[in-house]
Amino acid sequence: MSTFKVKNLNGTEDNSVPKGYNCWFDYWKEHTFENNQNFCRRVDCNKLATDGAHVQIKDWKGDEWYIVPLCHEHNTGEDKEFDIEGPLVPVDLSKNKVVK
Repeated sequence: MSTFKVKNLNGTEDNSVPKGYNCWFDYWKEHTFENNQNFCRRVDCNKLATDGAHVQIKDWKGDEWYIVPLCHEHNTGEDKEFDIEGPLVPVDLSKNKVVK
């Protein structure tokens, strides 16, 4: 599994989840086929993921937004940049592929 440095995006609460999904975490699971992987993807965290967090890959071309499961603490914490283990699912699948 690849590791990525990401920037957690704040103020994304108003981003509506695509039709057919209850939450962004469900959206991530559907597109990664990792339904049993319910742990926070922040490196060195073993808490259960509760949030489908909006992130950007640091030092990556473009400004695409991706979804990655995080525990609530890491989704709302002070750390703006940190390492995560993929995969990441683009918010707009029509423009980008899942990044593993």
